[in-house]
Amino acid sequence: MDELDKILERVDHATPGPGERAAYVWELLQHEHPELTDWDVVCFAANFLGYMSPALPWLHEDAKHICNLVYKAHYLNGDKIDTASAIKRGTDRVLPQHNEESGSAG
Repeated sequence: MDELDKILERVDHATPGPGERAAYVWELLQHEHPELTDWDVVCFAANFLGYMSPALPWLHEDAKHICNLVYKAHYLNGDKIDTASAIKRGTDRVLPQHNEESGSAG
């Protein structure tokens, strides 16, 4: 076992990896918000990477590239890409408003 393998093993033993964390969040989303489609989550994930760019500058260029791909898919295939989404314009589907003073939704 080389030095890199030892480092990876030590980190993997000490903390959950990105895949484990993503699986946990995905299970929470599916359980708490089953109305969200895969595309809803892809849009969230891409934009969230962009939101995180100031805190993680090494991620900035890749996050921008991923967001560009998602927006390109939205604009080129918007009529086909996710017709099942519960998030629609012109319906009574109301997204929670962010309360600036308390920092919470509602």
